[in-house]
Amino acid sequence: VLSRLPRPGPWMDTFRKVLAFPMYGAAAWLAWVLAVQAGPDLLARLLAAGVALAFACWLAGLAQRRSLLGQPAGLLGVVALGVAVLSVAAAVWPTPAQAVAEGSTGAGTDASGLAYEPYTPERLAALRAEGRAVFVNYTAAWCVTCQVNERVALSTRTAAEAFAGTGTVYLKADWTRRDAVIAEDLARFGRAGVPLYLVYPAGGGDPEILPQLLTPGMVVQAVKAAAEG
Repeated sequence: VLSRLPRPGPWMDTFRKVLAFPMYGAAAWLAWVLAVQAGPDLLARLLAAGVALAFACWLAGLAQRRSLLGQPAGLLGVVALGVAVLSVAAAVWPTPAQAVAEGSTGAGTDASGLAYEPYTPERLAALRAEGRAVFVNYTAAWCVTCQVNERVALSTRTAAEAFAGTGTVYLKADWTRRDAVIAEDLARFGRAGVPLYLVYPAGGGDPEILPQLLTPGMVVQAVKAAAEG
């Protein structure tokens, strides 16, 4: 096995730099998740803190070089540490706007025109009492599978037409911030996390549990069957 491994060389430095780009992508995705969770104001603070932290790292490197040259560098080191601490504190310190953003989930419409409502047990019970078919999507912004399913299967014109044609109500149960009510629902259906897709039939009865990987045809078939009761 050792004889088949590539030998050390300059390619290792290039490979190390290439691996930085998936990390950049992960950082961008996490920043988007933060914006969904806490709003754009906190995202702006995070980006500003990142700039300040980069400045602190530059000051630290400058202090290190001055120290190696035998020049005084203590003040630069103290300033770098102070800027780093302030940048981290500014990013994590809560604000009133952050608290407001945590309760901002509401009804909406996705790109395909499919309207949805925020999930609550009370809303689900009311819809079932009316004899409506209901599709519940347990999702989270940080769940990659959830986002893929929404774009590939749920946010399609085919699915939107099926929901509209059958009168099925689409509820989104957002677990991005680990809601206790949603966690209890997941546990009741034997799940430790998202995604979970439930289709409640119009005539009452237990919901159909769809697979974790969806297709447009699968969604359309489940919605039509639920509308028929």
